[in-house]
Amino acid sequence: VFNTTSSHEPLSGNTVNGSIEGQLADTVSGPSWYFTSIDAVPKHGTVGLHSHNRWGTQMAFSRTVHSFEVKEDTLPGTVVGKVETVFDGLTPITYSVQEDDGENLFLLSPFSGEFLLSRSLDFEAQRFYILTVVVQQGDSQVSSVRVYFNVLDVNDNPPVFSQDAFSASLLEDTRVGTCFLFLNVSDKDDGDNGDLKLRVAGGDKEEVFFINTAGSLCLNTELDRERQPFYNLTVTANDCVQPVSLQFTSTAHVSVVVDDVNDNAPLFVSGKIVSIPEDTALHSVIMTVHAVDEDIGSNGDVLYYLNNAAGGVFSIDNKSGKIYLEEELDREQVDILTITVTATDKGSPKMATIMNLTVHVEDTNDHDPEFSQSTYSLTISEDIPRGTSLCQVQALDRDIGPNGQVRYMLNQTRPFVVDAVRGVITVMDKLDRERDSNYTLTLTVVDQGNKRRSATAAISVTVLDVNDFAPLFTPQTVTMHVLENEEDPTQLTHQVSALDEDLGINSQLTYFIQNEDSDGLFSVTPKGMFQILHSLDRERKSLYLVTIIAVDSGLPPLTGTLTINVLVDDVNDNRPEFTEVVYNTIVSEDSPTGTVFAMITASDNDEGVSGEIRYSMENLDVPFAIEKTSGELFTTNVLDRETVAIYRLIVIGSDEHPTQPLSSSVLVTVLIGDINDHWPQFMNSPYVAYVPTEMAPGSVVCAVTATDGDTEMNAELHYSLYGQRSDLFSIDPYSGTVFASSALQGMKDIIVNVHVEDSGENPKFDITTISIRFQNFSEFPEMNVDVVSDSFSEDEPVGTLVAVVSAASIRAEPVSFYLASGNFEDMFHVEQLSGVLTVENPLDYETKKELTLLIEARDSGSPPFSSFAEIHINISDVNDHFPQFTQADYRCEVFENSPPSWVCDVLAIDSDSGSYGTVQYNITGGNADKFFTIDPENEVAEDCPVGHTIIQVTVNDDDIGANAVINYSILDQTDEMPFNIDFTTGCVMVGRLLDREMQDHYVLKPLIAIPYHMAVGTEVVQFTAIDPDVSNISVGIEYVVNGVLAKDQGFPSLSSQTEITFEITGRNQFSPGFRELDVIFSVPEDLPNIPRQCLKTQKLEQTF
Repeated sequence: VFNTTSSHEPLSGNTVNGSIEGQLADTVSGPSWYFTSIDAVPKHGTVGLHSHNRWGTQMAFSRTVHSFEVKEDTLPGTVVGKVETVFDGLTPITYSVQEDDGENLFLLSPFSGEFLLSRSLDFEAQRFYILTVVVQQGDSQVSSVRVYFNVLDVNDNPPVFSQDAFSASLLEDTRVGTCFLFLNVSDKDDGDNGDLKLRVAGGDKEEVFFINTAGSLCLNTELDRERQPFYNLTVTANDCVQPVSLQFTSTAHVSVVVDDVNDNAPLFVSGKIVSIPEDTALHSVIMTVHAVDEDIGSNGDVLYYLNNAAGGVFSIDNKSGKIYLEEELDREQVDILTITVTATDKGSPKMATIMNLTVHVEDTNDHDPEFSQSTYSLTISEDIPRGTSLCQVQALDRDIGPNGQVRYMLNQTRPFVVDAVRGVITVMDKLDRERDSNYTLTLTVVDQGNKRRSATAAISVTVLDVNDFAPLFTPQTVTMHVLENEEDPTQLTHQVSALDEDLGINSQLTYFIQNEDSDGLFSVTPKGMFQILHSLDRERKSLYLVTIIAVDSGLPPLTGTLTINVLVDDVNDNRPEFTEVVYNTIVSEDSPTGTVFAMITASDNDEGVSGEIRYSMENLDVPFAIEKTSGELFTTNVLDRETVAIYRLIVIGSDEHPTQPLSSSVLVTVLIGDINDHWPQFMNSPYVAYVPTEMAPGSVVCAVTATDGDTEMNAELHYSLYGQRSDLFSIDPYSGTVFASSALQGMKDIIVNVHVEDSGENPKFDITTISIRFQNFSEFPEMNVDVVSDSFSEDEPVGTLVAVVSAASIRAEPVSFYLASGNFEDMFHVEQLSGVLTVENPLDYETKKELTLLIEARDSGSPPFSSFAEIHINISDVNDHFPQFTQADYRCEVFENSPPSWVCDVLAIDSDSGSYGTVQYNITGGNADKFFTIDPENEVAEDCPVGHTIIQVTVNDDDIGANAVINYSILDQTDEMPFNIDFTTGCVMVGRLLDREMQDHYVLKPLIAIPYHMAVGTEVVQFTAIDPDVSNISVGIEYVVNGVLAKDQGFPSLSSQTEITFEITGRNQFSPGFRELDVIFSVPEDLPNIPRQCLKTQKLEQTF
């Protein structure tokens, strides 16, 4: 059953018998062919029907030969050609194929002469076809013609290698240009479709091979098997069709093995120097020499020979390279031997290498050290300074090296020590003849051989006495209670006595009163009897302080003092008064229970039990208690600063009056002090810094940052560098910014060690490394810093624009900005994307006067590359601090009816600088009768009494104990200088009468010792200059740090200058380290005097 689907009206189909019926068709103006689609179950097909004229005419072909070209990808059913005839008349004609070598590949329409392609073509199977076509008119043949069909090629076949993988082998000395492997590849297409191009597509980065036009693989550069013994190449072949997108490509793999030739000589990798003891056993292996040959097989097998065996002293194993001792050694005869060792391979021709091996014969320890004398006697004074060298002993050892190096030691370590190397005996502790007057020491000298030898000597030390014990009162303060208006005060006596541990005349004492604060009221006999001469009046004075001096008879004489407090008793009419309005104290969080950390004291002007004070606390739920009689505050429980950092206590002081006791209270603020219980920790350890290949000295490398969970000094960090290559760089000890110390160019990667340490009493540290890697300079961001202003007042508002930083990167955009270091207390902020630098937090001139901000511009690469820029910021002062008195209360006493005179000094300090910190004094209340005046500018009057304190120079030391003792002195002190300074307190006092007309100003140069690790911005000392003029134009003095220059504001302006001498004292926080870990000195054994050698040690800051 089938259906016709033709849309042409002349055709219709019979679905039963399959016939196609046609109606009358126009053969002249209508089509000559009709095509209809047939749907048959289960197949589909196309049938061509030809319409022809029933009337015949004279017929002939238009050409003698017909030729057609057909592409091989032409679809079946396509009309690929047509034969034409010239006819006359209406006689119908038909075409037919008489000869056909295409086996009905081309179907000829019998009526139209058109050829239809019946199936697919394949150029590679058959390239042309020949048919003979005849035309008939009726039943007779009219004419015939040859028809040629040429199949045109299309690119439908890829190149094909004869095999998927090829292999070849080459000697490594094969000449360049040699072709060694033909790559057989073909393409069935024709013309450009079949023309092939071959190339090495992979496995040959260095272009060692190439393929010539004949398709052979050839050598392009020299081979080296030791560098690369094998190549795995990828070869591609592609046709030449255009465009390239239509080309076919095929791939093959080629394995090339490089065969070895003997082109490398053996290379010694073992050392050239060996040391052996002179008592080495015969046939011992003294050394194994080793040489490597990069060739393989027999070319790489190494044999060893001795060219000269040092007279038969040594032999060698040809295969293992072990060298044996064959004769006994004697260092005293020969201490150095030279052996020539040859290493040769087994190749053809053989290759060899020669090495000279030096053998050092080491000494054995066979001599004892010897002292120059067996006993020593010394006599010294007991006041000899610590560190004084007493004598130098000497011992010699005839051996050499460690066997001849001697070290000295004493049988006791105190109070004398001996320099282990030089033999110098030194006093290290203060001597005390009263404790030990004689010492007997045993000095031992030991050599440094494996089996050490030693010798001893005796040293006798006699200590001579000096007058070094001052008379000592025990106790040093005595209190006497005296009722006022006593009728017979002369009966009130007290025997004073002091102890002097010296002997003889040095211990004979005489007593007298150094000073008394009431005329003729007291006396003391030379034997120490203290007596009250007159009755006392408590309303005039309730307390007398009398100083008793005991003087011995030594030269120079020494003194001791006793203070007698004479208290005049009274009735209970005064409340206890605390010495401070508010107490502020601190106690460390690691203080054990029972630690006394503060003394709260109060005074009561009353006497007896009315003046005795007992202390108590209102707070009961705190870890503290107070000793009721002494006022000592002590801990009663474990403290934890992280839990509670501050306590506020109410302390009550009550007198002991039996019936009507009086009391008062005071606020005590207790701060819990931090201990150094946290270790510094680097934030991004370890660090990797990428820097340009060329760096100028001072260029920023990177910035490291560490954190410490402690506070104050315990969290104050100091950075340093160490290690072999650390001399190429430097680091800011406070900010952690790392700089190049010298010009760097084209260097390999460098690893630098970084050390950070806090400033606590027991400092803790952390270490890390910085891997410094050099990259092309052009790959780093290029920065531009547009500074709006580098100077700001401390009241500058938050958000003020400081600078705009921009950067460009050819490597990886965008560039981000960061504050790498120097941003003290986060005063500034930079926007990460825009680079806008602004004020982030309020500025404080008193905390930080200047900063150096390090801006980092970081690109977006992986890893990121950074560039740096520094911005220096100066902060100016504003008047933002009030003057503060050093005391809340000043207690001054003056006798009634006293003439006008000095009463007391008050001192206020303003933390601001310049004129903002200049303090003027005024009495604002309580002086209604104008009995008192105050110097508005704290000048020194020329009638100032001798002994009057003008100013106190103070300096802080964070150490404790003896390390915190500060001594003051005036540099260039002359007899004309009318001022003295207290050695311990720093108080500057008038030393003699002043005369303004003779000299109106003086320049003092105080000398103060300062710890080297003092933080930046710490106040060292405060200087005050005075101007004797009294006009207001001199108010306000300008200070310039050039030395110290004080300049007034008068006209003309006058000035004075002083100098400040700072002695920076080091803190012992760095261990010395030898520059070289192993040091070898060679010294002939018969040398009469061994020359000194210098061993250099290096600290992190400087080299000695």
